[in-house]
Amino acid sequence: MQIVTPNGRRLTITYINDWTSGATTYHVDRMGAFVLTWYQYAAPDDHNTLVVHYGTGPHQDWRFYAPRDQAPNLFGTTLVAYSVINPDKMTDGSHWLHAQRSIAEARAEEISDASRRHLADILRGLVDHWRNQPWHLDLHRAHRHQRAPTHLRDHNTKIRELTAEADRIAHQLAEQRAAARIQADLIAAGPVTPPADTAPALIVRNHHHTQDHAIGQYALDLDPT
Repeated sequence: MQIVTPNGRRLTITYINDWTSGATTYHVDRMGAFVLTWYQYAAPDDHNTLVVHYGTGPHQDWRFYAPRDQAPNLFGTTLVAYSVINPDKMTDGSHWLHAQRSIAEARAEEISDASRRHLADILRGLVDHWRNQPWHLDLHRAHRHQRAPTHLRDHNTKIRELTAEADRIAHQLAEQRAAARIQADLIAAGPVTPPADTAPALIVRNHHHTQDHAIGQYALDLDPT
């Protein structure tokens, strides 16, 4: 079948869906394979961020920038790795797109501006076709099902961390409440009133000072000499 890109480029394509991973592989005639799916590192509630892998099959970590099987060749530029894209930001131009070409098994560089413009137009055409298929939502559910064990493990890890934190806070809260009750009881008891049989205070007078000091039972007049 053929699709037409926003810039009028006609692409002859075939595609196949992977209902285990929730991905679609587009084979573009005389160009190569593009694998479209949702970005696996996006938040669980992010249903919009996509990833396009250039070529098919897995890659070895040490050969990450080596071309995959059926890697697209765009006017002499072989694409490697992948691009993360957001359909809502795929506007005219190519500023939203980052893509790389291999210069060694472990090295890559950004493609040229001209190649980026061509690739942006092609991706907009493929993504528009992909999102408007009647099976698109079912494919999305397949992707979410495939990612669910990973997300569940992440949620359970966070639950354990938050539970430990909540227990620590609950213990500190109990301590503070107990200490607050002690202070509240002291306030409720009111000021201390001296007993009725308390002996009169001893008035100490110093000839050099006018202040009286109540410290005991008997009056004492100090002579500085």
